[in-house]
Amino acid sequence: AIYSLTRSMMGDTEAASSLQRCDPRVIAGYVQFCHSASAADANKPGKKRKKPRTKDIPPAVLETRRKIQLCCRDNDLPLAITTFHSALQNNVKLEAQTFYILLNLCDGTFAERTGVHVGTPRAHTNPGGRDDDKTKSSRTIEKTDSQKTKVSPAQISAECRQGHAHQIHELMSALNIALTEQAYTALVRLASRVGDYDSAERYLDEAERTQQCKVKLRMYSSLLRAYCGELSDGDGVTDTSRQRSHSQEGLSKALKVWKRMYDHSGGPSSGHPDYRAIKTAEEKAHASATEQPNQLFGEGIAPKITLSECEYSAIMSCATSLRDAP
Repeated sequence: AIYSLTRSMMGDTEAASSLQRCDPRVIAGYVQFCHSASAADANKPGKKRKKPRTKDIPPAVLETRRKIQLCCRDNDLPLAITTFHSALQNNVKLEAQTFYILLNLCDGTFAERTGVHVGTPRAHTNPGGRDDDKTKSSRTIEKTDSQKTKVSPAQISAECRQGHAHQIHELMSALNIALTEQAYTALVRLASRVGDYDSAERYLDEAERTQQCKVKLRMYSSLLRAYCGELSDGDGVTDTSRQRSHSQEGLSKALKVWKRMYDHSGGPSSGHPDYRAIKTAEEKAHASATEQPNQLFGEGIAPKITLSECEYSAIMSCATSLRDAP
């Protein structure tokens, strides 16, 4: 029994360590294939559908989508990454939703908070309560594939998760796929968790320039709390064993994150079509108005986003330890 347990643990460790990133040459070839396919589709005659019908989607795309959704259900990042890499090698044109699910799975904190990942398929049952032979066979294959790569989420390091998320983000950028707020939140969380604050700031810059991204508190929270010395593994959950020391520089950066959240929550993002005209009008209005010299967060303006208890506690804890009473 001890031997079997040891072999099982060694197998899990090997699976976790073998979670390598995709070969850049494969990604380059996949990007070229997608651009060529998009150009060919654009030149086809006839009316284009904004959303293709399910029967028009290639079976390989549907199968890949389902496999990755089931990986979300089982919280199985290794199998999801393996399926993703296989799709790239076989030139399976993935949907934007599949990329969003992969980023959410790399983050890993959503399942820890709710027990389920975004993108997890609903359980379907037959009216008679019995599955046909095809359904049984499909579930058996899915269970076998999941068991081959099943690794505890705790065995996959944050650095490994962040590396895969970064590669997925780079691929999405090359394919001109806009990210949602939730996707940027996953990227910022992972970068903050491993201490890569420069990347986290770049993700925020990109998110604030993206028209489709409607910023929320959770997108800024992890970086703000990380600057205050907290390393959180999800909303409201702090890993006290990995807390970093407080610093005046970190507190200053946390306050800047707070300010930028205020600045980008009450008006249109720079990706808005009329952003320049609105910005010019706002600058003229501010120039004619009288402003207080120490006005940091725009008192008198009701922002759409305010900090929660978690962020206030992090800032106050950091300021208290630095004896920064003001």
